Amino acid sequence: FLAAVSVFGQFQLKQQADQRIRETGGKGRWSDGIYVLSERVEKEGWNQVVSLRWGLIQPLFLLTEGKIPLKTPHWRARTNVGRWKEAVSRFIRESPRRTLFILNPEHSWREEIARRTFFEVAHEMEKKPRLEYLVYDREEDPLYATYTIHDEKP
Repeated sequence: FLAAVSVFGQFQLKQQADQRIRETGGKGRWSDGIYVLSERVEKEGWNQVVSLRWGLIQPLFLLTEGKIPLKTPHWRARTNVGRWKEAVSRFIRESPRRTLFILNPEHSWREEIARRTFFEVAHEMEKKPRLEYLVYDREEDPLYATYTIHDEKP
């Protein structure tokens, strides 16, 4: 009986997700842009991917089958700007060559803090973020912004 309830519950969740994708046309959180992102990340052979976007590591790990080292700051760092800045500094400082940083170009307050801190820390470390590419949803709104870090001084 419990197995049947569980299966039915999973079926309902899938139906709701499918309905939401149909309603939105694959926009925003319900976009299939994660597939585009994971294919590019895999194809381009990054040594490491650092996500500064909340909730992205788990689906990216599954879609890339764990072939690429993925990192993200601990969730508790997001609740304190000082700890967030420390975490971003550590990732920029300790990242190997060919590290891709993923940010969310949307303007929710947390994501805006993550984005602003990334650029501030890079500047303080005399590093320059370079936009590699944007991934868009079906309505051509940006979902993911990807950056690499380079020295400002030659």
